[in-house]
Parts: sequence; C-alpha cells; structure tokens
Amino acid sequence: MKILQVANFYKPIWEAGGVARSTYELSRHLAARNHAVTVYTTNWAYQDYDLATNAPVDVEGVRVYYFENLRRYAPSLLPPTPYYSPVVARREIESFDIIHMNEYRALLTAGVSCYARKYDVPYVLQARGSLPKIMQVQRLKGVFDSIWGSRMLRDASRVIALNPREVEQYQAMGVESDRIVTIPNGVDLSLFRNLPQPGRFREAFGIPEDEQIILFLGRINRIKGTDLLVDAFSDILRMGHSARLVIVGPDGGLLPALKQQIADLGIADRILFTGPLYETKDKLSAYIDADVYVLPSIYETFPNTVLEANACGTASILTDRCGIAEMIDGRGGVVVRYDRDELSSAIVDMLENDAGRRRFGENGREMVFSEFGWGSVVERMENLYTTVLEEWGS
Repeated sequence: MKILQVANFYKPIWEAGGVARSTYELSRHLAARNHAVTVYTTNWAYQDYDLATNAPVDVEGVRVYYFENLRRYAPSLLPPTPYYSPVVARREIESFDIIHMNEYRALLTAGVSCYARKYDVPYVLQARGSLPKIMQVQRLKGVFDSIWGSRMLRDASRVIALNPREVEQYQAMGVESDRIVTIPNGVDLSLFRNLPQPGRFREAFGIPEDEQIILFLGRINRIKGTDLLVDAFSDILRMGHSARLVIVGPDGGLLPALKQQIADLGIADRILFTGPLYETKDKLSAYIDADVYVLPSIYETFPNTVLEANACGTASILTDRCGIAEMIDGRGGVVVRYDRDELSSAIVDMLENDAGRRRFGENGREMVFSEFGWGSVVERMENLYTTVLEEWGS
C-alpha cells in the first residue's frame, strides 16, 4: 500500500509528546512491512534541528516532508502553520491508497482532508487525545470544529480510538459507533529487552543508593498535574520521608510557576530537575532507578510513559483521569483520584511496601510485553486499512 501519515510533529521533535513518537513508530513499522510510507509533518520545535524543509527526506525508510512552519516566527500567536503543504498535497494526494490523520485539530490535517475529498482518497482519523475542549483555547477549538473539524469526522472512513473513553468522546461528537475502531498505542519492545544496569541514573545525578526516587517524566505543563505532585510531595516530606522527587522533561509553560511553588514550600533541595532526556538509555536509566513512577495528570488519553515505566519493571501511580487507568490498576500499579491527599497517601504506601512495588513492577512488565508490542498494533492497523480500501472500491 501507498500510505500517507499526517501529524504536526515527527522524529526528532520528541518534545512534542506522544503523537510524534507514535506516528514515527507506526510509520517505520509499516515501512518495514514493505509499505510505501510518506509522512507530512512540520519543523516546529523548541530548538533548531536544522531539518531540510519543503522537500522529501528519507528517515529510516520513510519518506518525510518537514514543512516550514510560520509558527517559528510568531510562536505565541500562531498554531503550527505549514504554508507550503497545500502545494505538495495538491501534487501528490491522488497517488496515495489511503491517508492516516494522526491528529484532529490541526491546520495540516484539515488541509490534507480537503485534498483527500477532492481527489477521492479515503482516510482514517486518529485524534490521539485531542477531542475534548479542555484547558486553553477552547473558543478556538470550537471555531476549528465549525469550519473543518465536524466535516473531517463526518468524512472519515473510520476513526480510531485509543481506549473506551475516547470511543465515548467520538460518539459525543456525532460519530456513529460502526465507524469507530479501538486500537491502542504500541511500545517498541526491543528497547526494553536488554535494560541498562541499575544505578546509572543515580550516579549521573549524585543520588545516594539509600534515597528513594519518585519519578515524573513528561512535559512540564498544567495538564500533566506536576503542581499537584509537588504539593503531595511536600506533604510526604512533612510525614518524615526522605525521598527525592525527580522531574524529567521539557518546559511546557509551567516551569517558572512550578519553581516558584517549590521555593514557597521550601523544598527545592529535595527536588531535581534534569531537563529532557531524549537519549533512550538515559530515559530508561531514570525509569529503572526510580522506586515509583507518578503521572498525576488532569487529562491523558494514552500516556505511553506509564507503559514505559512498567516495561522497565517500575511500579506506577496515575490518576483516574488517564485513559489507560483501568488497564494499569492492580496490574502495573495503582490508580487514585486527582486529589492531593489521595496521591500523597498512595505514594507513601508504595514507598513503604517493597514487596508490593516489586510485584507491580514484575506484573506490569509482563503485561506490556504480552499486550502492547508494536507488531500486533501494526497488524491491526493494516487490517483496518485493507477493510477501508475494500469498502471504498466496492
């Protein structure tokens, strides 16, 4: 098949979060199965990766367009705005068998959907957590829906949900149940078969062996709940525990306020900010040396970091607002409400129960390896593409 994948972000722009990683993994696995895969994406990033733009480049057997992005010049005013993408789309769209939109509210996907309709090419749409109108720019999301979004959903041959919660979100936006297919994200199991030796992360950052580590890994923004975690951690210290909170990830807009919150609480000496760890070995070492991984999000559809922690044999604590909570609870960790007292209590219980932590770690690793490998995910995606093409041609 000739497959077009569309997403605002792609390798190496990992700071953009799970969409970039999932689109990359899906694309390269499809290419490895002898499909001709093209990716339309942008070059918007927090740093300059010196990417060739507006022309195709080969990325591990995948043909990738990094479209120059006007947002680079006015990041506070514009959404990702790949102005050259219509030129390429108009020239190429008709040559693809099927298109996979990996985001919902994006100008890039909206533009491609228009050319897909014009040239009669079927597409599937995977919102990847972008359906709810929460947090910022709610009004702009409503404008997008009225101009492009509603028709994008209506014209999609199928929409892909990551979990039952996202199924309900599609249904609330008027998508018929028979057009919704549930396919989870995958995990690259090859990264977790031969793990780094324990102690590497502790040595790199000067953390003693007898000091327990509470790990957060992700963008530092309000939706991830890092401010709640800091409050809960201050309560844990007041209980007499001498753990260290390690926060790994790039600033997503909350970092200055978070550091002020930490200073006001007087606990700066117990919290380590490492910045982002984009090297795989560095990230895995953080998971391995952590005693518990915590994701206190206000909202998440499918947080891969929880599965990554479990794949490293590390127990997790996450809120019930995370879309994979039901999959993890009692297997790879525990689920709590988005509540300061409940979160601090769960962390203390985990830190004080060595046998329970080991059990969650072992069970979580087994769960990830048996249920979340990319091989099975890609096979299900291939079957979906085939079904859509058979229906389209009938």
